[in-house]
Amino acid sequence: MNLTFLCDKQVTWPSTVIGGDVPNGADTYSFIYDFSEKICKYSMTFKYNGACFSAPTIGPTLCHISKYDYKMLAEHEYWEFNGDRTACKASDSCSIYFRICEDLPTSLTSNCGANSGVCILSQGTYYNLGIYNNSYDDLVERPDEQGFTAEYKGGDGIFLGCTGGAKLTTTLNFRCGLNSKWPKDNASHDALSPYKVDYDADKCTAVFHFNYNGACFNSEPIIIFDAPILFVFVIFLFVIFAIYWIAGIIINLLLGKRGSEIIPNKSFWIELIKLFGGGFMLIFNVISCKSASKQVGKMEEEEEPIVTKGGYQTIDNEKNPFGP
Repeated sequence: MNLTFLCDKQVTWPSTVIGGDVPNGADTYSFIYDFSEKICKYSMTFKYNGACFSAPTIGPTLCHISKYDYKMLAEHEYWEFNGDRTACKASDSCSIYFRICEDLPTSLTSNCGANSGVCILSQGTYYNLGIYNNSYDDLVERPDEQGFTAEYKGGDGIFLGCTGGAKLTTTLNFRCGLNSKWPKDNASHDALSPYKVDYDADKCTAVFHFNYNGACFNSEPIIIFDAPILFVFVIFLFVIFAIYWIAGIIINLLLGKRGSEIIPNKSFWIELIKLFGGGFMLIFNVISCKSASKQVGKMEEEEEPIVTKGGYQTIDNEKNPFGP
């Protein structure tokens, strides 16, 4: 018996570990027998999206913007929000799905269309609002205010009633909103609802405006020194310092110097030690208020003594400008 799996991106098999039915239209059977040749062969051929060639995902590598935190959005498998009458056009409610820097997962593209990046489910029908194009210009910094945009082209123009078979272009506009925190848990797909939706059937464009705190700044910490690099730098300085001392001592010995004179640049190191010592004592005196108490004592010693006459204490008029 032979089992053959053929590529078909539209056929998704159930993800259950135990059991599960083969999707409709995914299987064909053939039975070949020839008793004279003692051949009895049974083969089954299946259609399966997992049998398609899967190229390495390079979207997240190409799709980037350094100024803002797009990675948190891109790490989620997809985002979803429930639209109102403004977003859904023909109905009072709908579901809108989108993904940053990659196609929507197969569970959605099987209904929305291959390579769909934005999709809407309205009145039981899926519409592809735009295709992820896997290029360098997926994310663009906004010139008018803080934030960035993601653009998807090649959508179903029929959703807006675009004429002449025009393809829909959808733009996701992320504006700075410090209090607009999206869920970081990758298991959550709940996007914040857009504060504004613009549809233009004449231009065949759709724009969803979102508030997002990651559009204010890049929340990723800036690493000034990586630990391994810092370690190598410290080792390098230690080696240079050791070579300096060893080479200096050897040279001074060859010059006939003895005792402390063999220290390379002796006067420099002595003055450096004095400088550090003086600085340390100054800091210690300031912290302990020692210098302040000395200053008070000095002022008391320099105070003008009182002159006495006839047993009475009087102030010397010559030293008192305000005396009679």
